[in-house]
This record gives sequence, C-alpha cells and structure tokens, in this order.
Amino acid sequence: MVFFFQRFKMEAMWGILTFALLLSAVSTVKLPRKDFGDNLTAVAKDLHKKCMVTSGCLTECVRKIKAAEFDPDSIPSKKYVACLWTASGLLTKGFELNSTLLEELMPPTISNEEIPTYLKCVEEGKNSAEKKFRDKIFVTTKCIYDTDPEKYIMF
Repeated sequence: MVFFFQRFKMEAMWGILTFALLLSAVSTVKLPRKDFGDNLTAVAKDLHKKCMVTSGCLTECVRKIKAAEFDPDSIPSKKYVACLWTASGLLTKGFELNSTLLEELMPPTISNEEIPTYLKCVEEGKNSAEKKFRDKIFVTTKCIYDTDPEKYIMF
C-alpha cells in the first residue's frame, strides 16, 4: 500500500512539473505572422532586413527578441527594436508616437485590445529613468510583452 502512494506521489509530481513546463512555454507565445494583417505584413519584411543591417543584430539575436528573451545587456537587440519603431515611422527619437500609423499597422484582430496597451507602454518607456533612446524602447517593448504575451508582435 505504501508503494502505491509513493508511486502516485511521484506521478503527481511529474504531472505538475510537465504542466509547469508547458505553461512556461506558452508564456513566450507571440502573435503569428499570418495574423499580422495586410498593412503590417507589407512593411515587416523590409523593416526586418533594414534593421538587421543597421543594428548588427543577426539571426540569433532576432530569434531571441521574437521569443521574448529580453537581454538588457544586448545593445544590438536594443538597436534592432529601436530601428523597427523609428524606421516604421511609429515613433520619433523624441518618443512621440504616430497613433494614426499605429492604428493602420495594428492587426485588425487585436487592435481594439492592443492599441491602449501600446499607448500605455510608450508612455512607460518615455517616462522611464533610462537615458538612452534604445533603453527606453527596451522598456516599452518589454511592457508590451508583459501586458499580453499572446499578442506580442515582433518580426
């Protein structure tokens, strides 16, 4: 009888561990490219190429950003994300958001929920204690991800 309970206890622990691993995998979910919508899809490829070149953020660096593996010490990843925001015209170096463009580029399936998140997070980045633009963008992007990982957009 004792053996049965020990075995049951071990199986329950493995079940809990498996569930925790699955949950952590889900926490880095991002919006699939197929759900970007026509407007964002049209600009994503060109921005991706341009920003890889200008930032020095190569394939592995971009993969980490897409997977929401935010490395606060990675200057190339910060430059890449800053490039995406500025080269798209969404954000100026003065941290002014082009909300009209944001509405045009935001995937239609999530725009009602996400536009307020972006507005809040841009303000959070702008008002952060960070001094450098790329660090403020890092705060902004992490805020967007932390608010709703399933709708995190990165390309």
